[in-house]
Amino acid sequence: VKGSKFPIGETNILYTAFDLGSPAVCQNTIACNFDIIVKYTGGGGNTVQCGEISITSTSNSIEMEGQSGRNYFFKIHDLNNNWAEVFSCSFNCGNRETANLPPSTYLVQVYDSNWSLICEQEVNLVDNGSGLCGDNQDSDGDGVCNGVDNCLSTYNPDQADSDGNGVGDVCQENPPNSQLICQADIVVETNDPNGAIVTWDDPVIRPGTVCQPAPNFGLRQEQGLPKGSKFPIGETIIQYTIYDIGNNNGICGTFITCQFSVIVRSTGGNGGENNIQCGAINLNYTNNSIEMNGQNGQNYFFKIHDLNNNWAEVFSCSYQCGSSQTASNLSSGRYLARVYDDGWSLICEQEINLGASNRNATPSLATFTLFPNPAQESISIDLKEYAGKNADISINNIYGQIVYQQTIESLPADVLKIPLTHYLNGLYLVNIRLKNRVLKSERFLVKRLY
Repeated sequence: VKGSKFPIGETNILYTAFDLGSPAVCQNTIACNFDIIVKYTGGGGNTVQCGEISITSTSNSIEMEGQSGRNYFFKIHDLNNNWAEVFSCSFNCGNRETANLPPSTYLVQVYDSNWSLICEQEVNLVDNGSGLCGDNQDSDGDGVCNGVDNCLSTYNPDQADSDGNGVGDVCQENPPNSQLICQADIVVETNDPNGAIVTWDDPVIRPGTVCQPAPNFGLRQEQGLPKGSKFPIGETIIQYTIYDIGNNNGICGTFITCQFSVIVRSTGGNGGENNIQCGAINLNYTNNSIEMNGQNGQNYFFKIHDLNNNWAEVFSCSYQCGSSQTASNLSSGRYLARVYDDGWSLICEQEINLGASNRNATPSLATFTLFPNPAQESISIDLKEYAGKNADISINNIYGQIVYQQTIESLPADVLKIPLTHYLNGLYLVNIRLKNRVLKSERFLVKRLY
């Protein structure tokens, strides 16, 4: 409950609205949830639960313990030393191993007996003042080892980081222009077919060194429903802007924006029609039809593919389609609806399940793993399960600008490594599109301590 002392690691908080006299509101449970993440910056033993693995760390050791009677394999990498493998057990390990290590930032990996990765956890070993950092490992003498110090060359034992970007306040290098930092995507599950009420905190404004949001600036929401609204099933894009109140020309003549998604997923409900908002397109679907509606007066092109039948095109309109089209007499199964603007730019791509057993489920996109996160010199993307497939990979910064783009004809059977040498500290978004599917975008943070 709020006001409690939360343990190191991640705790999920779930709230529910209900009728005091009956089990649920209108027979549907209305719920929302969020995470509380407590990060350890030094001290004695601390425990993090990573799936079924319990990881206990002190200033100079990491203990990994799984379920009694089971056999696991254990690996630890030093993230401050080019991912050097500093501990490994791959034979007769049992359910518990301990590694004695100097203070640094480590990645713990635990595998089951079939070598399937079941736990991956970053762990900081820190000693605030007892000398365990060793020679030349505490450059500024503030008692925080170089591996985890958020400001290497400036004394800051409190490690204050007001904007949460991984760089200490005392050595923050602000960019010339101001920045607007939105939160991560919000995902809510609900039994209410009409959606869920969602709220959030306003974005953080990071002032620039040249163009700052002086007293004549304002913050406004430019896209999406306002916080506290009832959001429909599907994805809604939220965009904020800071601007000059006097002339509306933006800060130093440039509008500074950030955006995130509110994703509401249905977990069930009564039958009938379902609705998903896909950008500017509203998708309504029943057991055997999909209706696609855009903005009145606009012209769109529409296509639907049957994902259970080798991506067969089962509906197409590519000439004088207007703003609305309906595909009827569709069989139960998985479909991909695609909508293009009149310049044939893809503006909506949404997977839809038709069928009595799953008609209210909003399918989730397949995911991929990237590590380390936060990253410094490079990120590795694990796409082994898609080896041999064609893929388009792009990376966007927080302003939506594409900073990396590559087409790979045949994905390797090993992890894909992307260097980050020229990337500034900040948040980035990785987008991957395979030949016949789109993977869920993943965020990563570039966090250099120098």
